Amino acid sequence: MKPEFRVLTVVRFSPSLVGANLPVTEADIQKQFNFRKDTLNKPETRSIIQVPGKDAATAQAIAARLTKGEDPRVIAKSYGVEAIGYADKPKAAIADPKVGEAAFAMASGAVQVVQGDLGPAVVKVVAVTPGHVATIDEVRPMLEAEARKTAAAEKVYELSQKYDDAHAGGASLTEAAAKAGVATMTLGPVSEQGVSP
Repeated sequence: MKPEFRVLTVVRFSPSLVGANLPVTEADIQKQFNFRKDTLNKPETRSIIQVPGKDAATAQAIAARLTKGEDPRVIAKSYGVEAIGYADKPKAAIADPKVGEAAFAMASGAVQVVQGDLGPAVVKVVAVTPGHVATIDEVRPMLEAEARKTAAAEKVYELSQKYDDAHAGGASLTEAAAKAGVATMTLGPVSEQGVSP
């Protein structure tokens, strides 16, 4: 049995169809930058070793041994505790906020006893990786693309509203598309399964 075929007229609203030539202003780029600034910046990170001390005297003894360059794991084991290592982590990743504050105020290689929320701790800063604050010029191509994408989505919504208003006012599909400034395309003849004769 020969299937039924139809010719379809389609109005397509797509950001990719309107976005390529949309102008992007400096204000649009600045708006995107302000919105994304926190995620674009790279925080300072540090590698630190933390050895818990059972009391202040123990913590001082641990600090003295760490300063001499002894292995933190060996020192911790001799006091029945475990050394905690943070490799290249931001301040927010350190479990004890007071330890984090102290560690991020110390110089690389420094050893210090800190009275943390969880008790005394000896902290050694192994390495410091400076943070980086992104500038608008460094990320301009990405910001332009995002601003253009946002503008395209807004333009598509505006065109679809114009089309809906015209169609609701009694215009045919083709007339409503013309009033909205959107091209129509013809497909077919095609069967229900999308194949041609």
